[in-house]
Amino acid sequence: MVLKTADALSTIEEEIVDHFFVARPTVGTSLGLHQYDGVLPDLSIAGTRRWATIARGLLARLHDLRDTELPPTRRMDRTMLDLLLEGVIFDLEESQDYDRNPMAYLFQPNLTDYLFREYAPVEERLDAICKILARVPPLLVGAKERLARTLPRPFVTLAIQIATGMPAHFAEVETLAETGSSSLRASVREARETAEAAVTSFARWLKDERLA
Repeated sequence: MVLKTADALSTIEEEIVDHFFVARPTVGTSLGLHQYDGVLPDLSIAGTRRWATIARGLLARLHDLRDTELPPTRRMDRTMLDLLLEGVIFDLEESQDYDRNPMAYLFQPNLTDYLFREYAPVEERLDAICKILARVPPLLVGAKERLARTLPRPFVTLAIQIATGMPAHFAEVETLAETGSSSLRASVREARETAEAAVTSFARWLKDERLA
């Protein structure tokens, strides 16, 4: 029985970890799981509700496994898996980050791992960067649709500062692209300019529509 329960935990463990990275693909990239390169999460209401529904199903299956039927070394793993899902559910449903904190959207397009970790050829990393930058405009359109009319003022103030500084972060891509072909440099420039325009527009929207 112990072996069977341990096998069941191993199966659900893989499902939980995979599902976690659906909500946190940037964390996956930081951990070296490069199947998540170039991916941003679906932060629409429908998307996060779908994620939470699946997470609750995984938690129910996890809770069906009795500690007494697990090897002692796996009981802590079971607890950590529980916390992994519960943490994101808390952010979605209790703290309501994506409804009241504009910074939660601005933290998504982080290019640092692609810029400074030489885990792959420059062309491959730049391709992932372009995918991220291309997804910035729809990400921020979704933010405008989802964020509540009244937001905590410190959140809005800090978000404006972050958005104002993001073009400088995006501009770092140009240095990396200098070693690439002219067509690649053109693709990077176009993606960067589009993303910069989106964050600049978002900062202006926060100031005009939410700061008051």
